Amino acid sequence: MQTLLASWADSTLKQYQVALKSWWFFNDCSPVKAADCSVEKCLVFLQNQVDRGVSYGTVCSYRAALGVLNPGLSNSPVLERFVKGVFRATPRRPRYTATWDPKLVLHHLGTYPRQFVPWSKKLCMLLALTSAQRVQTLAAITVNDLRFSSAGVTIMISSNLKTSAPTRRQLNIVLKRFEQEEVCPVKTLEVFLDLSRPIRGDSSQLFLCTKKPFRPASTQTLGRWLKEVLAKSGIDVTLFTGHSTRHAATSAALRNGATLGVIFKAAGWTEESTVFARHYCLPLLSSETPLSSYVLN
Repeated sequence: MQTLLASWADSTLKQYQVALKSWWFFNDCSPVKAADCSVEKCLVFLQNQVDRGVSYGTVCSYRAALGVLNPGLSNSPVLERFVKGVFRATPRRPRYTATWDPKLVLHHLGTYPRQFVPWSKKLCMLLALTSAQRVQTLAAITVNDLRFSSAGVTIMISSNLKTSAPTRRQLNIVLKRFEQEEVCPVKTLEVFLDLSRPIRGDSSQLFLCTKKPFRPASTQTLGRWLKEVLAKSGIDVTLFTGHSTRHAATSAALRNGATLGVIFKAAGWTEESTVFARHYCLPLLSSETPLSSYVLN
């Protein structure tokens, strides 16, 4: 059972727990009723969730979670048709149609003082932008993963990530030194290690909470730091989240001449992936020109 559970990531298990808890209450907290996970009963349960106003993505998540109880649900044509009907009724729209300019954030980061708290947030943002990685990856970095050289640093991630798979190589983040030290990720990392050494103790995780007892920082904490830096840089945080650094970084790299191969390798996408084209390759928010302007001009 432990080995079977290990096939799911911790984040996936937490997501499934929400759905299975709803399923438990839907069956009046009865183990016998909950064990009956037929297609017909799942349809009634999912329709109940739709009537409550859940989104298409939530319906897909609930369906996947119920597949733990009945693997045959994934092959049900009726459930497939039902989920498609939910999509038609409540179509999904992309979260972002444009992205922000990293120059605004980089200019702001150059003003940060060499103190542990602000420097932690500066390093978090610089790593997010220069690696185009998720906060999950940043939270997984340990001091033992760092390999410094005269050219820069290689971060050899040892933990399993969202993109980890038996057929994929483990992610390595390669960062080179930049002549402007105020925004150089390698120099910022070296300074951060010096600032955090007196309070690090036995913790090997790179990022620590900024208050005692300085525990390892969670993904939620890092996401909050990114959003805070965005807000102070003048970015509209009611529109953009911390994860938008991935959109901004990859889009900026393409605008500045990076090849798709370089972008895909850094972000952890395969050569055949269409994720970048469909979701991440976005114009700058301030540079969008509607068709009407071209017609009237």
